[in-house]
Amino acid sequence: MTQAKQILEHGQHSSLSVVFGRIFLTAVFMGTGHPMGIEGPTVQIGIAFATAVGHFVKIKRGQTMTTVAFIGCVAGIAAAFNTPIAAIIFAVEEFMTTIQISIITVLCSGSVVACLVVRSLLGNSFLLNMNNSPDVMDVVEWSRSESLDIVLKSMSIHIFIEAIIVGTLCGFFFSFSTKIMLSLRSATIDIPLFIRLLIISLMCALLGSWSFMTTRQISVYGIGNESIRDSINHDFNFFQFFSLTFAKQIAIIICNSLGGPGGMLSPALIVGGLWGGTIGHVLEMIS
Repeated sequence: MTQAKQILEHGQHSSLSVVFGRIFLTAVFMGTGHPMGIEGPTVQIGIAFATAVGHFVKIKRGQTMTTVAFIGCVAGIAAAFNTPIAAIIFAVEEFMTTIQISIITVLCSGSVVACLVVRSLLGNSFLLNMNNSPDVMDVVEWSRSESLDIVLKSMSIHIFIEAIIVGTLCGFFFSFSTKIMLSLRSATIDIPLFIRLLIISLMCALLGSWSFMTTRQISVYGIGNESIRDSINHDFNFFQFFSLTFAKQIAIIICNSLGGPGGMLSPALIVGGLWGGTIGHVLEMIS
């Protein structure tokens, strides 16, 4: 992500070797079950490919190359998650210091086209799909049939208190995890990369095996979006939530701090949902 920001800020270009190298490394790393997200590599691949093409067609102006890089970033996210609007919001949020509002229309075009291509080739499915959960679908249908005012009035004040508690604790957990990742990264930067990758593979295998033996879930491996769906469908107890959350959080910390190729957005969504379920069980026991 740092390299992508430098390209966007200075209007530089990348090479196709970066594209193919990142695709290969990400496919191998994530295909073998490592718990990172695809958004980081997708952003870099999209920007590298877009700027390489821009350089090939002789784009010289830095501002124009920056616009091309933004299009590649948005198109990559849209294609990865099949979410054109979310891709634009991600780009605006992540690169707010360099983006210009005047190019939003261009970004929309690239995002929509990327989604259309993905849907024509792979179908209209989402990376983080919750539609298989009957509970989630019931909530969606119910919210469509009632006005927001009625929905909010029907809720107890306790649900808002619980939401504040869950948000506060999740913020604390992720802040603490970020400090650990930064400390480990600086402490292990001199270790050869292949040794770090071996450590990542070994630790993820151990954590995934332990989690499977205790919860019968394999969600430590890969992105793990099925863990949220299964927790809703099968009504996880506190021990299952905590065990899976702990193993997934540690695996993500190890992967990120030791330099594993991958993003943090998808893992944060999954681990946040698991922490929410864990804290929810604690609040339920207290009440």
